[in-house]
Amino acid sequence: VALGTQPSQIALDHLGLKHRLVSHCGLADEHVQCEATAALKRLAEQVSLGLMRKQTFTRGLETIVKSIREDETRGLSEIMEELEFLDSAARDLIRDEAEIEQKLKAGLAQIEAAERTAEAARAMVLTDRLTELPNRIAFMNRLEDLYDRDSAPFGTAMLLVDIDNFKEI
Repeated sequence: VALGTQPSQIALDHLGLKHRLVSHCGLADEHVQCEATAALKRLAEQVSLGLMRKQTFTRGLETIVKSIREDETRGLSEIMEELEFLDSAARDLIRDEAEIEQKLKAGLAQIEAAERTAEAARAMVLTDRLTELPNRIAFMNRLEDLYDRDSAPFGTAMLLVDIDNFKEI
């Protein structure tokens, strides 16, 4: 009720982490995957745009070279104008490439941050708040890992300890 009718994802994540809701870990993973997919799509669009600009520049360069070869009567001023155009286009390409590089780095940083957040959520779900030891969920996951293998889990043992009045410790 305190969150309102349409709580933000951040508020829900905070509650999930605070109360170590098991289902929150799965939601965090889905959220990370969605963020990663969206970031990769944006990066792919930027790279595609950069390639299109490079192809345009290459076609322009080929056109200018062809026109210079075919028309030997061109003046130096016309050739200089075309070279200035190519220089300007090359500077634009370099600027665009630097921008794409920055966006790639930012996108990768965003994906890495989301992965760290999801990993922290998983770690919180698998540890006991009081002892900071693996909890029952972690124990069951470990047992599943041991017995889901094709071979028998040799070299493993399980020790159960019952401590009376553990809360007093």
